Amino acid sequence: MLELKEHGYRIKAVNSEAQPVLGVASVELTLGQKCGKYNLIAVPLDDFDLISGNEFMATNRIFPIPHLEV
Repeated sequence: MLELKEHGYRIKAVNSEAQPVLGVASVELTLGQKCGKYNLIAVPLDDFDLISGNEFMATNRIFPIPHLEV
């Protein structure tokens, strides 16, 4: 279970109302051979299980290419 620290902000996803942030959890993730600490923000969203931010994607050199449909 994640230990959430209070966070007073709200977040808005496309086509949905702004939702309050439930909290922030600092976790260590391993992706393949890469390992690092990341902050996860817990928000109740209907459409998504996980939204990764630009910092996470740039740090791990992840480049989505949606037109390849992989």
